[in-house]
Amino acid sequence: MDYLIIVVALLLIIALLALIFALVFLKRNKPFAATQMPAEAFTETSSDSQALVSENPIAPQIDIGLEINRDVLTDQVIEEITSLPEPEIKIRRSVVDAGGRPRGTRKPQELKQEPSKNKTRTLKPEFICWKQSRAWIIGLDIPEEYLERNELEIKQNGSSVQIDDEGRARLLEISGAVNIDWIADGDAAEITLRNDNPYLLFRLIGKNLNRGRQVHYATAGSFLAIVPEEWKRDEEISGASTTAPDNLIIQGYKAHYFIDRTKDSGISFRVADGTSRNIPTRASRFELIGNQIKDSSDDFGPLFGQRPPQIRVTDENLWKNINCIVLGEEGTGRKRWRVQFTPEPDGAVQDMPSELSGRESGWYFLRFYDLKENLIESMDFRFANALRDVRISSHPPFPGLTGHVPVTVEFLHDSDSSIELSQKSSGDLSLDIEDTRTVVTIPAEMKWGDTTWKISVDKGAPVETRILMERIWWVIGERDSARELGDWVDTPIKLSRDDFVAASNRVILFRLPAKRWTREIFFGFEPRRARAYSVDVGKTQVSIPLSHFGGAKEIEDSTQDHFLKAWLAKDAFQTSATVGVILADIPITIETKSDVRTQPSARRIRKYLRRLMRRTEDTALHEIIDRTRSKYLSPVSETDFHSYVLETGCSIVLTFEILKESGMKLPRRRKRWLKRLLSLARADKDMMERFREEYRNLKHRTTQPQESKR
Repeated sequence: MDYLIIVVALLLIIALLALIFALVFLKRNKPFAATQMPAEAFTETSSDSQALVSENPIAPQIDIGLEINRDVLTDQVIEEITSLPEPEIKIRRSVVDAGGRPRGTRKPQELKQEPSKNKTRTLKPEFICWKQSRAWIIGLDIPEEYLERNELEIKQNGSSVQIDDEGRARLLEISGAVNIDWIADGDAAEITLRNDNPYLLFRLIGKNLNRGRQVHYATAGSFLAIVPEEWKRDEEISGASTTAPDNLIIQGYKAHYFIDRTKDSGISFRVADGTSRNIPTRASRFELIGNQIKDSSDDFGPLFGQRPPQIRVTDENLWKNINCIVLGEEGTGRKRWRVQFTPEPDGAVQDMPSELSGRESGWYFLRFYDLKENLIESMDFRFANALRDVRISSHPPFPGLTGHVPVTVEFLHDSDSSIELSQKSSGDLSLDIEDTRTVVTIPAEMKWGDTTWKISVDKGAPVETRILMERIWWVIGERDSARELGDWVDTPIKLSRDDFVAASNRVILFRLPAKRWTREIFFGFEPRRARAYSVDVGKTQVSIPLSHFGGAKEIEDSTQDHFLKAWLAKDAFQTSATVGVILADIPITIETKSDVRTQPSARRIRKYLRRLMRRTEDTALHEIIDRTRSKYLSPVSETDFHSYVLETGCSIVLTFEILKESGMKLPRRRKRWLKRLLSLARADKDMMERFREEYRNLKHRTTQPQESKR
């Protein structure tokens, strides 16, 4: 009896499985005619071709019989079409194997993989560019899947094109058809790429922006336009060029740069007949969101910490027009990691594939392809799961009276990661390394103004971040030769009145922290009489001829010292720097009497400052007083001494102000030389304000690390 029950149960299970299999089979083989579609939904393209409806990226390049006109199809009909079984693709018979193989259809190898959200499709080759030996080269980026095909051959307008070791096919012309043929199991297949425009537009990436990938319109970022050499940049629309056009290996064309393009600027050229030719531009429709860490690595895309970023679109309906997104490891060479995924049609924000988080860190690209497999937009980014934040202590671009101050950079990271300087240098930096925190002190030296740091983890690729010190430096030089007459400094330069005559060849060379840092800078003896000097967008240096100030009243007045200053336009003259000083021909005396009690000596002043330092524990105030004391430890000239007297007076006045605010008892001021010193300091309001501003900056810098620890 038990055996009979078991047999009956098995028969029932087999019958149930057969029924399920039959239902699945009938559903998957639903007749195509069951889907109601209007007749105008198809357009005849070739009488000799076979019908093809597929999501295979190479399908649009293969001759097919019918094309779907999506404009007249409803969303329901399109959904039913795409849910049909994967169609077979007709491959042309090879002449060599004709007759030896039964006719029929087969599926390409790329279509045999299991469908999934992140399956890898075979993308078609794309136009790229790269710079080599001071000239640009145009080529095709050949996917690795193509390189593995038998008898791969590439021709452009009938001429053969060679492939280099990095999988790049160097093109011979800008426009025309590029045919890619190969043999697969005796069958011949091909795709055709065309550029019917007289130009090519590339989005630049990489260090020094020395390579790019074709896009159909420009968004935000840096771009390279390859145009006929007779086309001239329309600066009214495109703005002034940061770099002169470069040469192209292909004769008759020039490469024009559009660096850090914004949404407000266009890309336009004047052609030979005087008309304008505009290259399409638009605002980017994609953006990356997440824990973005601010740094100065403009050539490598934004940096994100703790986790990979998300993708957000300006219009949720845009995802319906995106066929796939390619995410891959950025860089040159072959065999780099890559994955593709299809975005979810609903929602403005998309998550990155889970495979990316497992890589922990690196530099990656994102490429967005439309329904026709055309690249519509691309971007790159960096991320490091182990990095939480990078904090830089505030520091004004203009130095104080005693120069720039050191800056503290604090890296907050996981315990299994490390931070190190990735560039070669002639000196050492002070690093305070803890388990989850690395603190670097950047000296007040010009050579440390731009540093690159490497963030390393156990599994992921190292990530670099660039730290820029926004400091301004200057030096005296010659106008004709642009030769520097000394070292770059951050303290006032002594100038003579002969430097300001009309025939003078002397200039002050002014160095900014980075390109495009400011549009103009102002120089003069007073803000209301300052002259504006434009800064070329592609340069970090401004030349200020001193002869431009030869008619100023300060040049004629030789009875007192005068200070040549600089102001930034972007802070509305709130801060300034004393760049040069013209000393009085007749030294200033503290008193007209020759009584030694009214004449302060360097020794007497240093002794008094030392007594002041004992009255307070304010580290910022100590630093200002100590710099003033140590500035003139060695014997100085009489003119230098009078500048020292004025700075000392400002230090003492500032100390009295801080002590008074703290409610502390002020020291006695009975000595006549001290009273005269304080009177002179209070009379120079500009210098006093600079001392107060420097104290506030130092106070903020010394308290910031304590707040971060809390």
